[in-house]
Amino acid sequence: MNTKAQGPSGGLRLAQGELAQALRSCRGAIGGLALASTLINILYLSGSIYMLEGYDRVLTSRSVPTLVGLTMLVVLLYGFQGFLDLLRGRVLVRIARSLGEDFQRAHPCDHRPAGAV
Repeated sequence: MNTKAQGPSGGLRLAQGELAQALRSCRGAIGGLALASTLINILYLSGSIYMLEGYDRVLTSRSVPTLVGLTMLVVLLYGFQGFLDLLRGRVLVRIARSLGEDFQRAHPCDHRPAGAV
């Protein structure tokens, strides 16, 4: 990669190349995040589907076992959604830390506040 940029927009071109390289190193994790986010968004519908099924099946038939089964299923789905959300958050933190370390190595600087001794 060319480390010396030419022209007024050269610094921007250099930063974009570094960003692209850093993102390529995290490609697998970002793909997993996309899949987890898709599943989480689908699982957000479980409450609405529970209400629809409750009004459609349980109220018309007055079936307590159906209500208990639907409730257990929704509780399980909410637990899985929470687990995926926790996992997604941890992976995002790791990606952010990795990108931060890459940029810190590429552009080291002192991060002390102005006026600090």
